[in-house]
Amino acid sequence: MDIAAGSGRRNRDLRLSNTRVILDALRGGGRFSRAELARRTTLSAQGIAIILNALVESGHVLEVDVHGAQRAQGRPALQYEFNPLRFCVVSLYVGLRYAELTLCDARGRPISENVQFHPGWDVQRIIDESVGRIIDLRVAHAVAHLPLYMGVVVHGTVDSNTGTVDSPGMGWRLVPLVELLAERIEAVITVHDASRAAALAESREGMAIGVRRAVVLNFGPEITATHIVDGVPDVGSAGLAGRIGRARIWSQDQLRYIDDIAGSVAYKNRYVELSGQSIEWATEVTERAAAGDRDAEEALELSFESFARASMWLITITNPERLILTGSAGGFLERWRTRIRTRIMELVDPALFDGIRIDFTDLGRQAWLRGGVHAVLDHQRTRELLDQERAANPRILATQPEN
Repeated sequence: MDIAAGSGRRNRDLRLSNTRVILDALRGGGRFSRAELARRTTLSAQGIAIILNALVESGHVLEVDVHGAQRAQGRPALQYEFNPLRFCVVSLYVGLRYAELTLCDARGRPISENVQFHPGWDVQRIIDESVGRIIDLRVAHAVAHLPLYMGVVVHGTVDSNTGTVDSPGMGWRLVPLVELLAERIEAVITVHDASRAAALAESREGMAIGVRRAVVLNFGPEITATHIVDGVPDVGSAGLAGRIGRARIWSQDQLRYIDDIAGSVAYKNRYVELSGQSIEWATEVTERAAAGDRDAEEALELSFESFARASMWLITITNPERLILTGSAGGFLERWRTRIRTRIMELVDPALFDGIRIDFTDLGRQAWLRGGVHAVLDHQRTRELLDQERAANPRILATQPEN
């Protein structure tokens, strides 16, 4: 490589890196002048001006006149903001009881009311109803012309590379969900498991904001945990870390999976056995327990004990600053929360518990849906950065795959 070529590549790489810094600052929201961006990023005023001009031209960033404010030579002052209408985002949560979708702008802000519907577990019906509602929403909010990024959140095991899903609760086995959706709607589509989505939501807009080391314990059809360090979820070498519901404990004179004891399907079935009454959904158990149904309270009690033991293991192994109980746990009554906190404190060695805080999510089941939004935005950003790197260094990155 000659000196001139090497220098040119270094300059492109530096400009690309600085562009990322500016975009990240603007993605956080709000409008900023060049001077404010210089203070936030420590980049030179000249460098910022060059990058902002390019971002405005490409449509990534909007240039806004600030009425009443003046800059040099009497011209109106300019501020810059991330363009929220470069593309739109749909997060689709598919659960055992219901499905729900949200339509958001490029910053992840909702631009419509969430839509909840009940398509059942048939994959084709879910796709038909979801696609129809997404099309209607985009037309109603005048964003049908924008590129669409879509994330689907499900309970079960997800292969993010192939877009296939195993969801035992819905009877799904290796369902090629991304492929099936791509046949019906033009979008960049990704699929995510509910526990990771909940953890991502907690780290971006929930109880894990600003926490260096957190563990998010997701309570739903399955019990799962995600370790977050400096805002980044650790999913393990094969993406299967934290499947604590697949750990077995001694219960009722036999070794049983925690999922089969503590998961929402488990306590729904337990209530049916205790009460002799037929119910369809686990949420009916918590509703009846809240209303004073003793059988419902008893059905939940064994789940709470197993939940506390799973928490004890997680605290002992990971030593987090904060344990966050999310998903269905967000709907627990305060007396249930107190019972679970107390039991965890009884189980954990006091020397290991010092400095650890236990919180219940404010997001509730919305953590699954909002996590889908953040997962989509992360994926979009990664794709965009890869495209920029390929443009800057085509020979080096020509064979690098897209994720």
